[in-house]
Order: sequence, then C-alpha cells, then structure tokens
Amino acid sequence: MACVTCHGPEGKGGLYLAMGIVRTPNIQYGVLTGQIMIEEESGTEAEEPHAPYTDESLKQAITQGLEPDGELLNPFMPRWSMAAPDLEDLLAFLKTL
Repeated sequence: MACVTCHGPEGKGGLYLAMGIVRTPNIQYGVLTGQIMIEEESGTEAEEPHAPYTDESLKQAITQGLEPDGELLNPFMPRWSMAAPDLEDLLAFLKTL
C-alpha cells in the first residue's frame, strides 16, 4: 500500500473503499500548510478543519498518526516507520504536489 492508493496520484484525496467508504483528505502541501484554500465539492462531506501543518507536524502525521494539535488521525491512516532520510524525501515529494 502506498499514499497514492488512498490519496490519488495528485494527492487530492477522495473516496476510498476499505471495509466501507473512507473519505481521504487532500494531502497537497499547500493545502496541508494552509497556503492554499480549497472549496469542497458539492455533495461531499467536508473535512474537519485542522491547524496548518508544519514540516515537523507532517512528519508526526506520517509516523505517529497525529494532527498538528496532537489529535489522532483517522485509524485508516497508516503509521509509517521509515528512516529519517526517507521521511525527508517523502516530505520533499509532498512539496511537489
């Protein structure tokens, strides 16, 4: 399983079927950090608002499943165990989305 499985090739999220329908959030860097605001598509459930992510809080989300305020992410979000250089590479990739 990879990020693209749930969040899509452009990181925009959407609906994912996994023992039910799960709405996956947009993980584009500008959206996560609050630099870009998006409008929800009509007819879809709005995402819960969260504080803007920083690079460090994104790393915590990926490895520990935590939102910027320390709340737990949806349990469907995997908690990834990866070496520091790999985590830095993933963060650099997220910045391209």
